[in-house]
Amino acid sequence: MELLWSRETMIGLALLGGASSLAAMWMQRSGRAAPARLKLLNRVAYAFMLASVAVFIVAGFRAPA
Repeated sequence: MELLWSRETMIGLALLGGASSLAAMWMQRSGRAAPARLKLLNRVAYAFMLASVAVFIVAGFRAPA
């Protein structure tokens, strides 16, 4: 359970979100994907980033005082 709230998990989620966002931007500029697929990829990217922020907040509350 501690792995879920670890720093590595938070960083991994943030990196996945950033990579997904960059991929969506690259695919849009090169015209390699339909707009609906790009919208989905952007939403997935934001979900990863939101999860990273949530892990950061929860880990802060769980830290010893």
